[in-house]
Formats: sequence, structure tokens, C-alpha cells
Amino acid sequence: MNTEKDFTPDRQRDEPLSIWAGNSPTSTLHFFETRVNGLLRTTGLLLIHRSVRASDEIPTGQAKLLGRMAQQRPDATAHGKVAILRGRRLSVYQAGPDGGLVRALCGNATAAAIHAHGSASGQLELVGPENVGITAEFHRSGDSVSQVWRIPDIIVTEFEWNRRRCAHMSGLNRYVLVFDGLPDGIDAETCRRQLSAGHANTKLAVFGDDAAPNHVSFFNATGRHGAAPMTGLASLAVAAEALPHLAACIDGRGITYQTASGREICRLPDVSRGKDGRLRIGMPDVDAFVAPPMSEVLQ
Repeated sequence: MNTEKDFTPDRQRDEPLSIWAGNSPTSTLHFFETRVNGLLRTTGLLLIHRSVRASDEIPTGQAKLLGRMAQQRPDATAHGKVAILRGRRLSVYQAGPDGGLVRALCGNATAAAIHAHGSASGQLELVGPENVGITAEFHRSGDSVSQVWRIPDIIVTEFEWNRRRCAHMSGLNRYVLVFDGLPDGIDAETCRRQLSAGHANTKLAVFGDDAAPNHVSFFNATGRHGAAPMTGLASLAVAAEALPHLAACIDGRGITYQTASGREICRLPDVSRGKDGRLRIGMPDVDAFVAPPMSEVLQ
């Protein structure tokens, strides 16, 4: 397994751990981070099980502990991810404001797991919130990780809400797209909750809150996303093929979004269909780093 410099938060380093590790006595817990062009993107925890018999479900009594630990790097554009790697199977959870965990898919957490896995190429099976069969094919060169995700399908359903054109997307993370900005008096979290249909980790992408037609703001359960999430870009790339008005907004220019360091532009990933009928989506490349283990994780 490849590890890099130790960026474990000081209050966690050398602190003895005694949390759940399934049936494996040799699991290890690590902090991870990802970067793009040297800029910090995503941080979280990576729990690596050496035994394929270990479970990737997190007991309720341990979820908030891991969730609170995963949110200790608020300097990142996204934080609070808990990834569990067992052989070639990866499960990712997102910590909410209260530390509770819900299943999610995350390209950055997947990149960290790939880095820790150590292989130069291969594939991981991803367990998403809808339990559909998603495969991440990867290539790794040093810290740089590239991925192509194979997805059975992404369903796009249009609807209207508060006189706004919207679309619901399922197949990756659950996304809701809202066009023409948010209605007056309704903030992003209220909108996200109203349109979540009971799914706690529904994510929101809002167009039209800026003069540029291709500007988008991403939100999740912890607030505004400080960058463009990989699954969000993938969802928009698929939606642009199904929604002519979205394709017209983007018009080959990609999307713009606001970060703490300024406005950035990002092209949407390429989407195709393989011979097996599944979507193939090329995720953006990212540099991944995994800290040395804090300690062995004991059952």
C-alpha cells in the first residue's frame, strides 16, 4: 500500500483507537486528501480491511464517531467522506452536519482508495446509495489517478417546482437540477430538502444564480460545495444529452463555478456507451494522498 506524508490532524495522531472493524483484526484507518493542480479538494477517512470477510456496513454506534473524525479538515472544498476498502470493493459514506453517515459515491474518495490499493491499473466495484453495479476502471501513475466509471444507466426525469424547471437524476448520487435560480425566499438547503423525496444525501445543482448561463452552484447536506464534484459533473454530462435547454446553456463551454480562490471553469466529462450497454464516463484526473495509519483498528 502506498502512503505519503502524515497530514493526520494533531488531535488524532497517536490516539489509541478502538472502533469497529468488522471481522478483521488487521484493518487500518487513515486520513486521505486529494488535490488538483496542488489545490486541496477533498478530505476524509479511509478504512482498509485486509479480510474480504469484513463487513462494509457501519454500525450505528460507530457512525457518528467516524463522521466527526472525517470532518476535521474544514480547509478542504469537500470533507466528511468515510471510505471503506475491502479487496476490490469500495463503499463511501458522507457525514452530515450531525456526524451521521449516509451512503454516497465520490470520485475523490475513490481516487484515494485506488492510491492505497497500490495497483497501477485495475478496477474497483463501487457500492452506491442505490446499490446498482458501478465499476471504476483506473490507471495510477505516482499520485495521479485517472478513472472511467461504468454505470448501468442514469435516469433523467423533468418536473416543475415553484415555477422553476427542474430535473431529478438517479443512477449515481441522487441529484436535483434547478434552472433559473432559486425562488425568492427559499435557500439552497430548504430547496434540497423539499426535493429530496426522503433521501438524506440528495445533492443539488442550481443554474441561473449568476449572469453567466453556464454557471452552476453545487450543494449537499453540508452546504455549498467548494468545487465541482466529480459525480455532479458526470450527472450534468448525462443530463446535457437528455435536456436540450441544459445543452444550450453549456454550449460547449463547460461550466463555471465559484471557489474560495476565485471562479473556475471545467469541461464536462465525455460520455459514451460500451458494448455491454453501460454508460462510460471519464472522471477528471486528481492527485490522491493517503496518510500512514493512525493505528490498527480493533474490533
